[in-house]
Amino acid sequence: MTRPSPMRGVAAVVAERPGPNLPWPQSPPETDGLAPARIAPFDPLPSGRPRTVPRELRNVAGVVEVWQRAAALRPQTGALVAIGSADGGVGRSTLTAALGGLLAAASVGKVLAVDATGQAWGGLEHRAAAGEHSVRDAIDHSPDWAPGADLEPLARPAPDGLWVLAAECGLGGNKPAGLYELGPVISRAREHYALTLLDLAGGDLPETRSAMWVSNVTVLVARPTQDSVQHTLRLLGRLSSSNLAPAVARTVVVLVSTAPAASKNARAAARQLRAVVSDVVHVPFDSQLARVAPVALGQLRRTTRAALVGAAGAVLAHCPADADRPIWEPPEVRS
Repeated sequence: MTRPSPMRGVAAVVAERPGPNLPWPQSPPETDGLAPARIAPFDPLPSGRPRTVPRELRNVAGVVEVWQRAAALRPQTGALVAIGSADGGVGRSTLTAALGGLLAAASVGKVLAVDATGQAWGGLEHRAAAGEHSVRDAIDHSPDWAPGADLEPLARPAPDGLWVLAAECGLGGNKPAGLYELGPVISRAREHYALTLLDLAGGDLPETRSAMWVSNVTVLVARPTQDSVQHTLRLLGRLSSSNLAPAVARTVVVLVSTAPAASKNARAAARQLRAVVSDVVHVPFDSQLARVAPVALGQLRRTTRAALVGAAGAVLAHCPADADRPIWEPPEVRS
């Protein structure tokens, strides 16, 4: 007798409907509250010439296409990437730093990662150089910004050219900043950075839904386990049933393994998720990602770097670029 799969089918999960009393709006936001405060006339990059591919990535399949796509980004429109998860503790902030580092290495324009979790611990704080400034400082200084000023005096450098706005350190400081408070900061960031990555709190929250709606692309991070995949599918089902189907259609799921033996589970999970979202990428187990330290591409395993290139390509496919045709076409199977 054949044992049934421990994972339920996609259709059964996506068909679920939330109850009548929901803590989030039933319709998507009418305006983009995180849009750039000013949008300059479109002025493409002078040459559109991609940056040099780092030596550790030169033999990775698809890296040239990703570098070309990154070079074609429109810096004046500031692409926004929302990175969330159905649960906490799945490696969302680690993936934000690793993916942000690769995108920063590829992009001609600057790339910024913003801690929008509203939490006073963990997150991006440990993925960048130590510093005294935080997102709270950026919020407090936003009324005094001079025209054209960027956020680098308040951001922290991270490996591979990424800039990070970290959250408050510890529990004794100011109240952690939520996404809505960060509106002016994100708006300014989109004026000066080719890509802005938002590290969002885990779970189904109104702020997270708003960020997903206004972002060019959403990345949902999960573990390749039965529970994590089911929670992610339920989140996608609730989003689809509350008028956020367009955001689901431009969602990329990244499965991050915590053990070497998770590849088989990842393939099964990817098959289910790929029926719902834009693309699914599996990041295999890498001990470097488990360290509470900045993430540098050169320290990662080759398979991890290849997976990050795949995730970057899937993200860039949804970002506005000066290109006559899509340069990146995600493969059907990537595990």
